[in-house]
Amino acid sequence: MDKQHIFFGYAADIPHVRESLQLVAARLGDHPSVAQSITWEDLLVDGKLIISDIIDAIDSATICVFDITDLNPNVLFELGIATARGKQIIITRDADNILSDRIFREFGLLTTVGYTKFLNSGDLLASMTAILASPPKALLDFLLGQSIDSEPDVRHIVYVPSMKEDEASRALSRVIDSHTGLSVKTLELDEYGTAPLAWLVEQIYRSRTALVHLTPTDAYLAETSNRRASLLAGLSVGFGNHTRIAMRDSASVPLDYRDLRITYRLSKDLVAQVSSWIETLDSGAPVPSRTRKHIGIELAALRFGNHVAEADQEGLGRYFVETRDYLDVVDGISSIFTGRKGTGKTANMLQAAARLRSDARNVVCVIKPASYELEALVEVLGRVETAHIGHYLVEGVWKYLLYAEVAAEVVRSVRSTPAGIAAGSAVERLFMMLESDHKGVDASFSVRLENLVSGLDLEFGARIDGSSIEETRARIGKTLYGGHLKKLRAALSEAIHGKRRVAVLIDNLDKAWERGADLHSLSDLIFGLLTSVGRVSDEFARESIGGGARFTLTAFLRSDIYAFVRREAREPDKINSTEIEWRDQEMLARVLEDRFLDSRDGKSSPSDLWNHYFVSEIAGRPSKDYILSHVQPRPRDLVYFANAAVLQATNAKHGLINQEDIEKAEVSYSQFAYDALVVEGVAAGVDMEKLLYAFVGEKSILDRSDIVTALSEGGIEARHHDEMIRILRQHGFLGIEVGAMRFDYGGTVGEMAKADVLARKLAKGLGRATRFEIHSAYRSHLVVEA
Repeated sequence: MDKQHIFFGYAADIPHVRESLQLVAARLGDHPSVAQSITWEDLLVDGKLIISDIIDAIDSATICVFDITDLNPNVLFELGIATARGKQIIITRDADNILSDRIFREFGLLTTVGYTKFLNSGDLLASMTAILASPPKALLDFLLGQSIDSEPDVRHIVYVPSMKEDEASRALSRVIDSHTGLSVKTLELDEYGTAPLAWLVEQIYRSRTALVHLTPTDAYLAETSNRRASLLAGLSVGFGNHTRIAMRDSASVPLDYRDLRITYRLSKDLVAQVSSWIETLDSGAPVPSRTRKHIGIELAALRFGNHVAEADQEGLGRYFVETRDYLDVVDGISSIFTGRKGTGKTANMLQAAARLRSDARNVVCVIKPASYELEALVEVLGRVETAHIGHYLVEGVWKYLLYAEVAAEVVRSVRSTPAGIAAGSAVERLFMMLESDHKGVDASFSVRLENLVSGLDLEFGARIDGSSIEETRARIGKTLYGGHLKKLRAALSEAIHGKRRVAVLIDNLDKAWERGADLHSLSDLIFGLLTSVGRVSDEFARESIGGGARFTLTAFLRSDIYAFVRREAREPDKINSTEIEWRDQEMLARVLEDRFLDSRDGKSSPSDLWNHYFVSEIAGRPSKDYILSHVQPRPRDLVYFANAAVLQATNAKHGLINQEDIEKAEVSYSQFAYDALVVEGVAAGVDMEKLLYAFVGEKSILDRSDIVTALSEGGIEARHHDEMIRILRQHGFLGIEVGAMRFDYGGTVGEMAKADVLARKLAKGLGRATRFEIHSAYRSHLVVEA
């Protein structure tokens, strides 16, 4: 057997870890099966290090050892390179480091990858000696799939945006979106940061280019975000992709990034450099052929499909579970479709659009504004001095955009047919009007909105004065429509004559709801959209647009954001909404079972999933019941948990998914559920991370005094305790006991009021204080006692 070449990568700023790794590297140099054992420090020349030397050392190694005790960005970057280069990987961590345990859980991406813990060099040397006797397979073999030659898509660029939506981030996103020659896969780390590592590797593997925008260090969750970005950037470099890392010029630059960085001070500097870089990309440049070696084990975890609907559109049509709420969208009954993060809002939008499009009598327009587009409108609102003018402005903007987007969709749908657009037809006249007066058929939502905003800037300057309301409204109308809206409406009516319905579906309205955003103005935007829908619908009916076509709009919105909008709305009772819930566990189980049946080509029954792939019982309960009770009742959570369990079982080469696999999957899933809850805290206006960490190490069942003590010790002021408990219940973190050991996690106002009555009666009957329970989904991450 050929001797091993070992490379050690680690951080220099943890002395005892560094010392242990140096000693082990030296000792392994004398091992009979090792030809060479070097550390990154052995590559120093006159105290200087060149990244190309590190990459060469990784390429020359057969085994790469990386210590991630502090999740150092350089080490993660090198780990990504070595993984993509198909090296055998050994990951190490300090066995007794509380901070390391916390940041590792928060990082999330490596929780399903094995690692070696050690206290000293003796521990690590013993472990390494045992590993050398039976070296691991390349990590990449567990992440990629079947034996097929696969070339990257030369048009595909992976874009990892900054978590902070500042001017630079917004400008960069606009630049990327505006390049029609690129197929952009945006990996937003608040959405995909805890996606299965296999899926992330697959996205980078299939691309040819990657642009990673590091989050400014003063931003919320910057540290975790940038660690994830470092690993993804390393993977991209390891695959031989064109890769750049954008960062502020004031940021400290990790050594490994220096040759890849794009530094900037102002957004215009960033835009200029990235635009120049994109222009230099030669689509004909050679990219190494990539051969998959065997059926990958982790890829098997994706048999249930991806937990994010946008990443699973192809499979969604085969195993989507229809609910009454979905039919409300198809029938156009609700203007708001709301649900908690992960309940299936986007999946319902995608499927409703597909179903409506199957009827040629419908015009279906899907609008997905980017966060920076909504923020541009918020900026305009900030210059309005009179509330009434602000409302008029928002409704006017939405009204124009709805007509323009629907008109463009009509033209695009006819243009895509074999016959195309007939000369002299109503559709051709609509096409010509869009091209001449409305920025063109193929203009993005962003371009149309920017055109409106720039027009308002020229007309009103720094402030929009409401001293003369009628005059100001007339000026706004002239600026927004320029006399073209009436003509556009008439042309649209002619072009859709004979159509039964115009259905507009709007998603992504929650993208701009982040820490520090102007939530009140964003709420006004959403309510303005709903008001404009009524006006457009009335115009369709009054003017018999399209010969009497019905106009409907459904906006898909997170329930926590919808609750905020209702509180801010002038007339909340006029909002017609549908909320999707998954209280029926059998219906929720179908989400998993239908995906399983699809992967089996109809050759199995739902019971086969539980009888043949899972052990019969886990912790004394049927496997199905146990899993359903340990996840938040949302499709995304269930799919993520199931994928994590399959991954653990296949990595361990188990014949069935057993209790050990489930327990390890809970660790990974708990991080995922925690991250989702932290994001939801923004709309609630609280520091959810601080709030949740007050419960670290607590019991799973607590009375109110226990909760108050935990909140106080966590730095939450007493005057906020009642509100914090309400928020934790609303978001499904705390359930209240309504029957003996039966806890209700309902989060709506009505559900909580009903549960409060039942809880009081139970407590009175049992002669004890009301009790609460921390949901199982969060216990592992917060080290909550069962």
